Parts: sequence; C-alpha cells; structure tokens
Amino acid sequence: MKVIKTIIGLLLLIIVITACGQTETHEEPELIRISVMAWDASESFGDEPCEIYAYIRNRFGIEFVPHTVGWDNMHDLPHLWAAAGTLPDIIGGVDFVRSPTYFDWIERGIVRPLPDDLSSFPNVSKWVSMPSVQALNIDGNTYFIPRGTVPYSEWTVMARNIINRRDWREQLGIPIPETTEDFINMWRAFSDPANDLNNGSIVFGVLPAAPFSLITQTFATFGDTRNEWIMTDDGYMVLPAFEPTSLPLLSFWRQVFNERLMDPDFVTQAMLTSIESFAAGRAGTLLRQASPIHLYRLYTEWNIFQPDNNFFESIEILFPPYQPGIIPRYLDGAGFWSETYFNASVDDEKMHVILEYFDWAKSPEGLRMMVYGFEGRDFIYQNGEINLLTEINPLTGRHMIAADLYQFARGGMRDLAIWSGDALEYENPAIPSEIREMSTAAKRWILDTPGNNLVQRDPRINAINIHETSTFPLSATEEWVAFITNTSAVSDEDLFNQFYTRWLANGYAAAREAMTREVHLRGYTP
Repeated sequence: MKVIKTIIGLLLLIIVITACGQTETHEEPELIRISVMAWDASESFGDEPCEIYAYIRNRFGIEFVPHTVGWDNMHDLPHLWAAAGTLPDIIGGVDFVRSPTYFDWIERGIVRPLPDDLSSFPNVSKWVSMPSVQALNIDGNTYFIPRGTVPYSEWTVMARNIINRRDWREQLGIPIPETTEDFINMWRAFSDPANDLNNGSIVFGVLPAAPFSLITQTFATFGDTRNEWIMTDDGYMVLPAFEPTSLPLLSFWRQVFNERLMDPDFVTQAMLTSIESFAAGRAGTLLRQASPIHLYRLYTEWNIFQPDNNFFESIEILFPPYQPGIIPRYLDGAGFWSETYFNASVDDEKMHVILEYFDWAKSPEGLRMMVYGFEGRDFIYQNGEINLLTEINPLTGRHMIAADLYQFARGGMRDLAIWSGDALEYENPAIPSEIREMSTAAKRWILDTPGNNLVQRDPRINAINIHETSTFPLSATEEWVAFITNTSAVSDEDLFNQFYTRWLANGYAAAREAMTREVHLRGYTP
C-alpha cells in the first residue's frame, strides 16, 4: 500500500510540474518598454489599451511609456532632460534640424545614428533617403527620421493661403482683388463700421494665423522673402528676409497695420484662436493653411459660430495680388518640418523594434489604421477609394473615424511617425468632398498656372554649420513684426535702412560673407 501511495504521489507531482511548465510556456512574452516624448503623448493612453494599442503591443512586442510636452514646454523640456540624463528613448515631434541643438547633441553623443542598413524598413528608408535629409548627415550617419506631412513636397504650396469671406465681398459689390490696392480697399471695406458686417462688432480686414504667415509664401507674388540661404545671380549668399528685396512686402504689411486693417493682437494669436476669431466674423481674411484637414478645422469652428451660414457659399480661397515684373515664388517644401531622434542609450535590439514600428506607422496600413481604424470592420479600401463602415457621429453628422473610436488614435502617438491626418487628407471621406475639392482646385491653380514658380531648396546649403550662421542672433519673425508694427512717421525706406544697418552690424554681414566663402569653397552651385 505504501508503494502504491508513493507511486501516486510521484505521479501527482509530475502532473503538477508538467502543468506549471505548460502555464509558463503560454505566458505572453515580456514587452520591451520604450519611453517616448511626443506632443500630448499621454492623451493616447488610457487605463487599458484600446484595440489599436493592443494590436501594436501584440504585433511589435512593445509597451510605450509616454513623456508629454505641450506649447508651454516643448522647447525647454528636451534640454532639461538632456542635461539631467533622463531623455526618453524616442525624442519625437521636435524641430531641431539645422539649429545649434542639432549639431551640439550629435557632437556630445546625446543621440544615436540610425543603422547603416535600412533595407528591412522600406518606408523609413524612403523618407531618410530624401536629399533634404541626406544633406544633414554627419560623418556619413543619419541621426533622425523626418516626420512627414504631405506625400509630395510640392503640395506644401497649401501651407500658406488666403482664406476670404466671399459673402462679404459679394455683399459689398467688390470684385475678386487682383492688385495690392484691391486687397487694401477690400480690407478697408470689411473693417468700415458703416458696413456693419458683424452685428455691431469690430471687424478687421485681415488676420494672420501667426506672424510667420506674413513673411513667406502667403503673398508669393512679392518674390522670394524666406528666411533661408539662397545664392544671388552675382554669387553671393543671402537671407532674403533680411534683404532690401523684401522691402515691398514689408511696406505693404506696414501700411495694412498702420491703417488698422489688421488685428493688432496678431502677434499673440494662437493658431486655434485665429480660427475661432475668423469663424466668429471678427476678420474678413484669414492667412492660414487651406489644405483639406486645416480647412476642415475652420469648417468645424464655423458651424459652431455660424450654423445658419453655409460655409461653402461664404468662403473662398484667393490668390495673391499680381506684381508687375516679379515672378511668384511658391515654396516647394521638404515635405516635413519636424523630426524624431533616438537616445544614445538605445541599443541595437531596441532600435530594431522601434524601426519596425516606425516603418509600419509610415506604411499605408499603419496610416489608415491611425486615421480610419481597422480595415474590414471600420472601413474598406476599394477601387482606390476609402468607404467608411462606422456609425454616424451625432456631433458632426459624418462617419466616425479612428480618433472617435480608439484612444491611441488621439493625442500625440497618432502623429509620432508621420502626420497621418495630413498625409491622407485629400482621400479622407470624413472630410466633406466640397472641402477636398476646394483645396484641390487651389493647389492645381498654383501648380499649373503659367508664370508661377516653385522655389527649389538646395538642402546642402541650408545644412552648412559654421560659427557665423549658428550664432547669428536675430529672428526674422521678430524683426519683421517690429518693422510692420512701427507706427512712427519715418518713411518705409528710411526705417528699413535703420533696420538693415543694425542687421549688418549684429552679425548678418559676417554671416553673409562666411556663407558665401563656404559655399564656393565646397563647390555648391545652386
């Protein structure tokens, strides 16, 4: 009997051990924790993973630890974390390229380069292979992944546009403005209290969404006024924003400001505040992006403030005034304005997983999941078109998209690798077709009209890092605002000469000469 009991006991022990072993083999593998800095990153996470985040965790075996930044600290926190040695693994959504920080962090070994071989990550490789990225390589190494905005660089012509109150213009019997004087006269009429266009409230003729809207591309017919190094016909390197060729546009805006046709608070207006102001009828013209996703944001605010006024009968996209003898210079952008870096402490194994995720997030599958949800359940892609299968959002009257259904598709993680909403904005059926058609027509006019000229960047030139340019202390935006808001009786020409003399003395002359020498030394011929 004792022998039988012993045998039974041994069998039970074997069963228990076997069962425990089976339990261990079916446990989920441990997730690789990846800390990530992104704008409003925490908004993408809840107490439990939503289905999109659960899919990402299971597919890539990663768990994100969010480090959130916002308007108030997006430029300060990365430097504080770097100084304290607490930078997250992924430093996302920053715009350090070509700044002193970019070169300093690489020199000090704060961030690591990407692997030499990116053939396993074709979508990452596509973006990293762009000339504007390769020009910024240091010792043959690439140190960042661009966060793309639009699939084709020339589409950036829709990043600075003139959105106008067509209903007000037609109500006042004003034809479509074609000259600078036409624009000023229209803005005078909009802001004239006698016309009372907004039920007794003050109306300004024009409202820039931000001060940089005044400098470049919005009024492209004034020529090249950007704050980037270019070579003149006589071989000198200059920043057009600091050159006398920008005086006509500076004079135009100074007249507009001095006649109080521009909201004097434009300097402190945030992007969203300017949209609300225009939607509420406090300005007749808004200088802002007019691509579909941005026009849709205005459309949404419009329907809050003016639900009884048809947006499409009230709004138009205008083109800048004709300037005799000047070739319109529309900016052909790089297709990205921000980028992602990786902490030097990230080892190759973790880097491989991160690149797998970024490659997926930049793929059509990843993009569409972030914007529409799960294919087959939330949408179908058929005959080149997206058809949403989701319920109607009672607030918008349109089909729900991923941001309505899944928390990970909200907040900063949605756009960590690429601005997914912007990348798909011309196909997205959640954006009214009328908006997409309006934006497409304006884009086609700019790109197809004879005489319009796309400004081509030479990425090699703007990647040059020399002491005289990296320490040049003046901000083009701040200098332009100071000129435009100057209400003295000094003439535009005399005022500009005062500014120009100060610019030259405060480093611009030295930077200009040093850049000219360096470009010719390297043999760059734009």
